[in-house]
Amino acid sequence: MLSNNLTSLERKAFNECISLTTLTIPASVTSIGKHAFLYCHLLTEVSLSPGLISIGDSAFAACSNLASISIPDTVTSIGRFAFSSCSQLTTISIPDSVVSIGGHAFAYCPELTHASLGSGLTTLENSPFYGCPKLMAIEVSPSNEHFLSLGGVLFSITMESLIFHPPGKPGSTYAIPNGVTLIKDFAFQSHDNLTSLTIPDSVTLIERRAFYYCPNLSMILFDGPPPADVGDAVFSNVSPTATVKVWPEHAESFGGVEALWNELAVRLRDTSPKISFLSIDSTKTHLSISGGPNQSYLLNHSTDLINYTPVATTPAIIATDSSGTLSVSIDTPSAKGFFILKEVPE
Repeated sequence: MLSNNLTSLERKAFNECISLTTLTIPASVTSIGKHAFLYCHLLTEVSLSPGLISIGDSAFAACSNLASISIPDTVTSIGRFAFSSCSQLTTISIPDSVVSIGGHAFAYCPELTHASLGSGLTTLENSPFYGCPKLMAIEVSPSNEHFLSLGGVLFSITMESLIFHPPGKPGSTYAIPNGVTLIKDFAFQSHDNLTSLTIPDSVTLIERRAFYYCPNLSMILFDGPPPADVGDAVFSNVSPTATVKVWPEHAESFGGVEALWNELAVRLRDTSPKISFLSIDSTKTHLSISGGPNQSYLLNHSTDLINYTPVATTPAIIATDSSGTLSVSIDTPSAKGFFILKEVPE
């Protein structure tokens, strides 16, 4: 039993109290210090009373049997790693009184499925839900003036920044809304479900490891010029067979790699046959094609980047010369799309 005259729990007050199972913190306590309950592995229930204002860094970190926590509506700040590695924690509700949440505050909580953020939150440091693979949605109070949730995905209030896409969110495809200019670091980290991603032309900055360890991400479409400002290891550990696609007119900005808009192109690396875009104007598209010598190909146009459904029912038939090259001019398609080149079966 803690004294009702107690006003604070200092740093490491109950650190590594491995036999502590339950505790009630009196209303007189206004602050819980750093590492106050760090590594209290058997702590299953803690009652935080109204009057508490701040929860320090790593205050309840690694309380591996703490399945729930009710944060009183007097708390204004939650420190870095405050509830990280609480391996039984399933939901978290942040009251309207909380103004700031530190980085990794709820990181490495493997059973966390839902989180809600109150109206008063103004500061959310990096990766608060990093390493929470079952997190399906983050909800935000509609009265919050700094953040919003769209389909469970966390954005800045202007929707210019995509902050966090929960890794447990159902669905295998995701199109980032147009208007987003910044994808935050670790925004899509460890998404086992994600297989296809569309990045709009409004995006100008992708921070480090934004798509780190998305092992099944196999289709990445840049619907505009790929951003020049990209952090470290943005697509590290995605599917080893991932295909990266850009529109032909933006291929030069993708590291100067030619646009290989045919079915055999993987990661825009050289394949055969290959299409190079010599020039494009409003009426004619001039192509250079290289492939096998004296080989006939079917050339068609498509706007379907997933299934390659051609626009025309009867594609053009073209053939390379003995050197395996061909220059051809065709009418510029009215709709933005790409060209499909297939060998004519013998």
